[in-house]
Formats: sequence, structure tokens, C-alpha cells
Amino acid sequence: MTNKLHKLLVTGRIFTVEEAAHFLDLGAKDTAKALSRYVEQNIVVRIKRGFYLPVHSRFSTGDEAFSNPWIVLPKIFPEHYIGGWSAAHHFGFTDQLFSSTCVLTTARIMRPKVHLKKFTYALFRSQSLNCTEILWVDQEKIPISNPHKTILDMFHNPKCGAGITHVIECFRCYLTEAFNLELFKEAAEPYQNRALFKRIGYISELLLGIDHPICTLAKARLTKGHSLLEFDSPSPTLIDRWNLFIPTGFSL
Repeated sequence: MTNKLHKLLVTGRIFTVEEAAHFLDLGAKDTAKALSRYVEQNIVVRIKRGFYLPVHSRFSTGDEAFSNPWIVLPKIFPEHYIGGWSAAHHFGFTDQLFSSTCVLTTARIMRPKVHLKKFTYALFRSQSLNCTEILWVDQEKIPISNPHKTILDMFHNPKCGAGITHVIECFRCYLTEAFNLELFKEAAEPYQNRALFKRIGYISELLLGIDHPICTLAKARLTKGHSLLEFDSPSPTLIDRWNLFIPTGFSL
């Protein structure tokens, strides 16, 4: 291993073939050959085509080096943040563990699921990157939706919250542990999908009463069109005041 590449590897961060070529002062083909040798020598681990992660002495294998699914996010997924069920678990809104990492992005989604080594990433569209926080994970800056945006995203698209039943469970915990009206309003401002406010307004009425500020905020954004509380579920019952169809047998 050359001293030039060593300067890149000591950072411990994921890098691209192009970055390695710059440090090695080689063409792309020769750099790829060099990296292939380093993979065999367990110096780096190949995450996907064109992306590599250093394997430091404290790790015996590449799998151990790539033990946290979040560390590759800044390189692999542009305009992204951790959200949905993954953010809900991080903030303690749920104890449920999921086999995949929920990633929201404002970029175009080519594949809704991405597999990197032993990890799976579920991708969902987001309307904005506002109201996110930064986590430091193994020297990487990882954006994550704040508690308020996390809840709003899950009502916006219940699939990124693992279904409306789980979303409501997270919402109950959020109301107890993290609700702040002003921060909630700030997070809600960019959303254009009115179905979000129908869902959260209806559930807030059931849990908190029609006069709660969340219901007031939701009613102010109510539109005439009808929406579904839960995707892909038979929903014959219409709640007129929220213009919302709810699934058969739904109750809190």
C-alpha cells in the first residue's frame, strides 16, 4: 500500500475510485486493479461498484468494518436523511427493530430498495430537507429528521412508518415525550400533501380532542378531496369532517 493511499485510508471514511485515483495518481483502470488487490488483502472492503471503505486494524474483516449501515449514506445517497421508522427508533418512539434503514430523499428514486452487503435501505421521497439534525457516526455527518419532521413524514406516507398502526403508536409516544407546538408548525410548513393533515387531524381528534392545536392546524389546511388513512387497505368508511376514508374495523 502506498503512502499516498494511506492518507486516504486513515480517515476511516468511505471513498470512491475517483478519490483513490487522485491520491494514487493513477488512471481509473490501474486504480481499480490496485483496489482489487487491497480488497484481497483485507485493507479495504468494496461496498458497491466504485465505493470502498477502509478496514482498520481493530477490525478483522470487511464485514466488521461495515457494521453500521448509516456510515455510507453521505456518499451513496445524495440529498438524503434518515427518517421514518429508523428515526422513530432513534428518538425512542418505538422499540421495534427493523431489518432495513429508512432513507428519505429529495432526489429521484431509481430503486425503492437498495442492498449493500448485508444491509438494506428503503428509499422514500421527501418534499424538503428542512428540520433535520446532524448525528456523528464513525466520523461521518449523518442527517436525520428531527422528532417533529419524523412524525409528519410518517403521516405523509405511512409506508415509511411501517403502516398506520405503527405510525399511531409512534405518534402517541411523540406527544408524551417530544411535542412542541411551535417546532411542529415549523416542520409542517413545507408540506404540500394535504392527505397528511387529514390523517394527523383525524388521529389527533381521537387521541386529544377536536380543540387540540394539532387539529386546528390540520383543519386550516384541509382540502375538499378525499384521502385514505392507510394505503392498500379496503376503506369503505368516510369521515366527512376530515374527508378521509378509514379501513374496515379501524379503531384506537
